[in-house]
Amino acid sequence: VSPGVYDLDQWNPEYWNRLRFLYNETLKRGIVVQQEIWDAFAVLSKDAWKHTAWNPDNNVTYRYADTQLVDGATPTTRQFFEAVPALNNDAVVLGYQREFVDKLLSIANNYNHILFQIDNESFFPREISEYWAAYIQAGTTRQVFVADSRRYHPPSYSNTNFQDASHAVNALPINNPVLYSFMDLSQNGGNFGEIQYDNLVWYRDQVEQVAVRPINHTKLYHFNWVTGVPFSQLQQGNDVEAGAKFWRVLFGGAASARFHRGTFGLGDLAQAHI
Repeated sequence: VSPGVYDLDQWNPEYWNRLRFLYNETLKRGIVVQQEIWDAFAVLSKDAWKHTAWNPDNNVTYRYADTQLVDGATPTTRQFFEAVPALNNDAVVLGYQREFVDKLLSIANNYNHILFQIDNESFFPREISEYWAAYIQAGTTRQVFVADSRRYHPPSYSNTNFQDASHAVNALPINNPVLYSFMDLSQNGGNFGEIQYDNLVWYRDQVEQVAVRPINHTKLYHFNWVTGVPFSQLQQGNDVEAGAKFWRVLFGGAASARFHRGTFGLGDLAQAHI
């Protein structure tokens, strides 16, 4: 309604026109889209929250007092994603979240090359992931593929052993094939050498024991970011190892492989490998 101020009861047509353009152009080119529904880092970080339309300070639709959002809270305690019924059951915030997802699905339902991913590097409690996975499954008119890209690093992952079948990060998607009909293993792309390959083979075997599903890799990193360590402890990689990560994923039986963006991936050399 004015610069930096939003009305959540009105759509921005340009936003949705751009989404339709993406879907149309990728369909023409035979490119499958892995559509993220949420990105916690794009909502909860200090700078993101300062500007997002979901922040009550930035919209004319609701105030903090109308919701269970916490004014001045740290990123992990803002309670935005905890609006689902099994947690805070915040009817106001959840209502607008559902309207957003409903609009997205109303467009995506017209295409057959869209996969849905709940969150980017998710550290959500299982109640959040399960709610949105079920909601997407119920809101589509065709066969739908849903994944939840889990985070194998802090703030949530408390283990340096990727091959831990009992850890919730692995158990949540693997043991729920009805909700999660494909897998995303992007965070294994931070591992390197034989460990990266062995992790994929192990994960593929775990999935097969429950229900065979495609395993995607939407991020392969140029740097090395070993399972369980914070981002501040990543190690610099090199072009040879970054390229090898791509081929290990393919020979390991994954359904897809993609280098991460720009210098986080392999830059211009990526096209040569593809």
